[in-house]
Amino acid sequence: MEKFKTRTSIFHIDTNGIVHKDVIEGVNVLAADVDEDQKMLLKLSNGKKSLVLVNAMVFHTMTPEAIARLEKLITKSRYATAMVSESLGVRIFVDTVAASLKDKAPFKMFDTIPGAVKWLLTVKKHTERPVKPKPALFKKMRTEVCEVYMDSKGILHKKILSGAHVNLTDIKKSESIGRKLAGSNKVLALVDRRAKYTITPAAIKCLQQNVNAKYRIATALVNPKSHALKSVNTNNPHVKVFTDKASAVKWLLSFRHKKSSTQARAKF
Repeated sequence: MEKFKTRTSIFHIDTNGIVHKDVIEGVNVLAADVDEDQKMLLKLSNGKKSLVLVNAMVFHTMTPEAIARLEKLITKSRYATAMVSESLGVRIFVDTVAASLKDKAPFKMFDTIPGAVKWLLTVKKHTERPVKPKPALFKKMRTEVCEVYMDSKGILHKKILSGAHVNLTDIKKSESIGRKLAGSNKVLALVDRRAKYTITPAAIKCLQQNVNAKYRIATALVNPKSHALKSVNTNNPHVKVFTDKASAVKWLLSFRHKKSSTQARAKF
């Protein structure tokens, strides 16, 4: 365990990430010492706020200027401070500082180090921000004629491969994959048909039916210039043709925003 020393204190970090500050016996802490300890604390915590345990069991004194300086700096570098001491003077000091902080950075006195550590770990649970899980990205699934995958926004993508010859079996296969990825949820679908390909009449008919599939909230068709989409019903507000992918994604996400707004109004 590596230790770091200032004029008035000895620092180290334990396995829980708590910064321990042991006050050196007989010191008179000045405002300049508070500044030195603040720099050391930030150095050990890489400039981030930390949980601090001050072992003040030994005799020491602190000037009024040092106390005032500490009160100004403490919220900038600490989530909470546990001070271990049996001294009445230290208790008065802790009560004074705690009152001035007004719960911005909890400051509490303990008789033992284990008790102080236990409390700091409790504070830690409430101060650490939970890590938000990243949206699941499904592995791209590839058939003979297309790629099918779900992106981080929850949009189901189907991309026709260049040079593909699409038949009815291919359409049904890609549609089956799409339904599996969607699971029990309704999804936003983006069909990218910018590549050069050919398609059979039976596949065209199946494709026209799929754009209105019940498991889809809306379908964006990107650059559909082939004969396959000439008879798609563009009057359907849930189906729209685009020439670029970014605009298609923006349009699809607008359906999600509309749903959120409707739910909010319903709750109100």
